[in-house]
Amino acid sequence: MRRAASGLATRSRPSICLLCHITPRPPSRSFSTTTTRLREKPKGKANVRYTGKFDSSALPLRYTNNGSAPPLLGETVAIRPWSTNLLKERLGAVYKRDPEDPNMRIIWGDEATNMRKQDPARFKSLFRDYIDSIRLAVGLDGQAQPDTPLHVLEAMKDVKEFKKMYAQGGLTALDVALMDTFIMKKYDTSNCVSAQRNLANFSHPAEWFPKTRTLSRTWHLHVGPTNSGKTYNALKRLEEADSGIYCGPLRLLAHEVYTRLNAKGIPCNLITGEERRVQEDVELYSSTVEMTCVEKQYDVAVIDEIQMLSDPERGWAWTHAVLGVMAKELHLCGEDRSVEIVKKLAKLCGDELIIHRYQRLGKLEVMDRSLEGDFTKIEKGDCVVGFSRKDIHTLKSYIEQKTGLRCAVVYGALPAETRATQAKYFNDPQNDYDVLVASDAVGLGLNLSIKRVIFSTMYKYNGKEQVVIPVPLTRQIAGRAGRYRSSADDSKKTAVAPPSVEGSEGWETAIAEALVEPPPPTSIPSDGKTGYTTTFVERDLGLLRENMNTEPPPIEQAIVLPRNTVVENYCALFPANTPFWQILAKMGSQADVSELFKFSNIKPMIDVAKLLEPTEDEVSKGNDVLSHLSDIEKINLSLAPVKLNIEACVKAFREFARVIAQGKRSTLLTISRKIIDIEALDVKAEQPEIMIKRLEELHTVIMLYAWCQQRFRHTLTGEDITQRLKEEVETKIDEAMKKGALDKANARGVTQKSRFDPRRDRRSNGHDFIRRATDSRENQRYRPRHEVN
Repeated sequence: MRRAASGLATRSRPSICLLCHITPRPPSRSFSTTTTRLREKPKGKANVRYTGKFDSSALPLRYTNNGSAPPLLGETVAIRPWSTNLLKERLGAVYKRDPEDPNMRIIWGDEATNMRKQDPARFKSLFRDYIDSIRLAVGLDGQAQPDTPLHVLEAMKDVKEFKKMYAQGGLTALDVALMDTFIMKKYDTSNCVSAQRNLANFSHPAEWFPKTRTLSRTWHLHVGPTNSGKTYNALKRLEEADSGIYCGPLRLLAHEVYTRLNAKGIPCNLITGEERRVQEDVELYSSTVEMTCVEKQYDVAVIDEIQMLSDPERGWAWTHAVLGVMAKELHLCGEDRSVEIVKKLAKLCGDELIIHRYQRLGKLEVMDRSLEGDFTKIEKGDCVVGFSRKDIHTLKSYIEQKTGLRCAVVYGALPAETRATQAKYFNDPQNDYDVLVASDAVGLGLNLSIKRVIFSTMYKYNGKEQVVIPVPLTRQIAGRAGRYRSSADDSKKTAVAPPSVEGSEGWETAIAEALVEPPPPTSIPSDGKTGYTTTFVERDLGLLRENMNTEPPPIEQAIVLPRNTVVENYCALFPANTPFWQILAKMGSQADVSELFKFSNIKPMIDVAKLLEPTEDEVSKGNDVLSHLSDIEKINLSLAPVKLNIEACVKAFREFARVIAQGKRSTLLTISRKIIDIEALDVKAEQPEIMIKRLEELHTVIMLYAWCQQRFRHTLTGEDITQRLKEEVETKIDEAMKKGALDKANARGVTQKSRFDPRRDRRSNGHDFIRRATDSRENQRYRPRHEVN
């Protein structure tokens, strides 16, 4: 529910009082102009709350202060505990609110407001029935009786959702949920509710794939930590097959497998959400997991990062692939925490399961000291991890300024091709890109020669608040360390140690050059090429060590989402004028799954589906072409990768949907010349960071069009134009990133140096906050920066 989300974001974000940052200006005549309250207030230092987020404006204070650390998290305001009386009170309060009040539009919404205006008597009657059913459900306290009416059973599910929304977003989120659920009730009749509940029963997703259930499949589960060679072994089996498919989590990975197989003389097709490169006689495919074809038979299927079947939003694609792909051999690669859920799924399907366990091929150590906020301790081969675009560019700027080491940059908003190019620059020992500054995107989909991973912070914003980085993500990112190579290592080839096998005898592992996860030496080299990880500040080091020493809990449920045909049949049970997003919301509230599964978080789908509804202004002007979209078109479009925080992306998506509804044949340029920022291609790079942001947004719109184009090829044409624009933007981004790095280096007169020696260069840096940090440590004994216990 979009309105609920907006209220939730407002209430859940950690707040920082302005008084904590802004000291009142001292009055010039305190005894005559200052209030008694201000004069009596004791003087003291402002208390700056630590949110865990990388704060570029507070670098001198936060990263060099050796005194006592402020609280890790700000205090949270206590809210009234959930109770049945609270819910009853809110039902009455919501009904009595004046929908004409501008502040109440977020709760009432257009649908309820119009309904109350047009037929107040019917509105009153329906709302009273709604209140009665909710109160009956509350009285049952979750214990349904054999004679409980169907509408009360529905209300019992609603009450659980209300409690969840209140816990997440407080009264505003609860009020919005109450009104949205009521609006759906006006579309319910006693005849269709039972049919809706039957179609919303998703307890047996394995039965959605009847052809696959007729096959006898053998599952090979390859589990182990990052840098263990598990994906490498699975892909070797794919190379040997006459027909097969690789299903990866990222377009970047799918493209990587496609490129390398073809480079080895093994023909392979590529299918992603935005691109298709298919030859008729080729039987090997590399695809993103959402594009897995379950109607074609294969000898071998490789599904990478199998633990993502528990991802709340994308996990359904992994579940569909595992249950539905028609392959004789099914190779699943992932983390140890996926073993139990895969065992249960294999048993559900009646298939044989063989488990191959791998050990990390190189040592990984958590260092006993952080960098203590000292940028000059960053060295060649380091990867510094940040968790926002702003923080990454800030880190890059400071590192290049303080050390003279040039930085490559990788984060999610960059095009996949640009990320691959930046990774290539960093990996090449002969290149002058010495340090990688990256987001958590570094944990997945890239081969990187990293010596040490440094966490700039151990906190990440999860869409609501700053939270400690989850254990699996911490281990995945840190596990990237230990692949560092110098120029002398380029000619050396390494081998993979055979895995230990459970459930089978004699399954041999081919040993050859790696594809996606090139394995390092099987023993730790004597020259000290062990992987290291640490934090930028000392207070985060304990959190890192705790996460690295904690085993993630096993995955207990796989995420499910019904296939498009089921959703289409569900839509047919509602009147033709029912908004599609409300049908999705209703399906989410009625969804019934078994203990082995969990229904997908469809809120992103609902938010996108709301964009497919005509506005009041469009309806009044007779320009409601979006209402002509069919149910199946809305279902497909609701899965589109729309960046809702980019205005140009939202506008472009609505325009693409209008073209699809009208059935016009159009290209990207004819549709969006007035909407997308084509002029960004002609802007000179005087301010590279601003230019890069504009180009990133332009690239997002182009990729959104490419995604829609693959599903509506009869309407959205001009694939060659789309591809040329995409490549042009990627080239411009690469040029802007190079120019930004060079301009900063030239402006500051930075020279390259191979390694920083604090005993030699301890006083060479003239920046005040670095000097203060050094002064505070002048009595500390120097310890080698890689010394570990």
